[in-house]
Amino acid sequence: LILTAQAYAKNPGNQYTGIETRLVRGATQLGLISQNAGYVNTSSYNVLNISYNYLDSPATTSSTTYKVQFRNTQNAASVEVSANATETASMILMEIGA
Repeated sequence: LILTAQAYAKNPGNQYTGIETRLVRGATQLGLISQNAGYVNTSSYNVLNISYNYLDSPATTSSTTYKVQFRNTQNAASVEVSANATETASMILMEIGA
């Protein structure tokens, strides 16, 4: 079970921009967390928190790497992770037994 929480910020360079985030295991995309988060149709600075839970079944006993990737949906303004020192990110992984 994967639990993620992350603060993001959208800079005011373009009103149409948003934040896309996804959960990845190795090179495999597991899920789209957000497709256009933070989109508010204005050129304002926007800070938001995105949380996501995912139950994975990797079918392996080998070491496995998980990560959250993010990008700007319009490439017209920047997006940031943890915009200031008070914002933190977390990823908790729990092994669920049968």
